[in-house]
Amino acid sequence: MEPGLVTTATEGGPSAAAHADARRREAQRFANPALATFLYSVEWADMRLKGFRGYYVSTSRTRLYVYEAQGRNPTGPTLFVQHGIASRATEFRAVVGGLRAHARRVVLIDLPGHGFSDGFEDAHLPDELWNQWREAVEKVVPEQEAVFYGNSLGGGIVVRYALSFPQRVKS
Repeated sequence: MEPGLVTTATEGGPSAAAHADARRREAQRFANPALATFLYSVEWADMRLKGFRGYYVSTSRTRLYVYEAQGRNPTGPTLFVQHGIASRATEFRAVVGGLRAHARRVVLIDLPGHGFSDGFEDAHLPDELWNQWREAVEKVVPEQEAVFYGNSLGGGIVVRYALSFPQRVKS
C-alpha cells in the first residue's frame, strides 16, 4: 500500500459520521431506520470476522470506503469485487470469505454515495462516478494485473475499466 494512501484508519470501524450518513441513505430504502442501523453494524462485524479491514481512500473529489483482506493463496491473483447501484460492498459478505482461499488479496470498494463512502455533487453522473472509482482503484490495487468482478452497475464499471486498461485486468 502506498504511503499516505489511507486517510483515516478505521480498524475499529467507520466513523460516527459515516455511520450516520449511511443510516440516512438506508432509511430511504428501509421503512425502519433502526433496522438500517442494525444491518450496517451486523454487516460490518461480519466482514471483520471474515478477515477484512476497512479504511478510506481519498480521491480528487471524495473519500471512498475500502474493504480489504489478505487471501490464502500467495500465488493467486488480486481479486476485486464491485457492487452495483443502490447497494454496498458488504452485500458480497456471503461469498468474499470463500474467495480468499483462491486469491492473494480481495478488495471491495463502496461506490460514491453508497455504503460508508462519502458522496459529492454530481456523483450520480456516470463519468464523475467512474473517475472517482478509477482513482481509488489505482491507489488500492497498484498491481499490474487483477481479476475484476462487478454486479449490475459494478459490472458496467469493471467492463469500462477492462476496456480502458486491458493491461491491468487479468480477467
